[in-house]
Amino acid sequence: MNILLWEASLENGLTVRIFDNTRCYYGDYYRVILKICCEVRLLPEYFADMALFNEARCVHGDTIGHDRQVEQMAVPSAEVSAVTENLIAYFKKHSLPYLSASAFPKKLSLSEICKNKRVRCPTHAQNLHE
Repeated sequence: MNILLWEASLENGLTVRIFDNTRCYYGDYYRVILKICCEVRLLPEYFADMALFNEARCVHGDTIGHDRQVEQMAVPSAEVSAVTENLIAYFKKHSLPYLSASAFPKKLSLSEICKNKRVRCPTHAQNLHE
């Protein structure tokens, strides 16, 4: 389906979007699937030097995506809307404050870069804890 259900611009510059990917899997039962996405712009100040920044941009481009999926199985069609609303409310209460933190874009960028074996990991104590 991939229908945009919710979008918010955060104070740290990120835009969070929730998409509905719900699908029927048997009879009147659905798998409620919400995809939560945001993109983090790579900035030079996240890196100890410009060489690491340029290396990261060559591999990842200007942004790094942060995608998560939440789901619930075996939802009768009459309850799909309520389950969807509950999953969104849970996300807003428990995960949105974490994504809204001012340090989140930098931490996510460096974490994702370190997962990629084609780029030198730029994480130093000063990079992650500033």
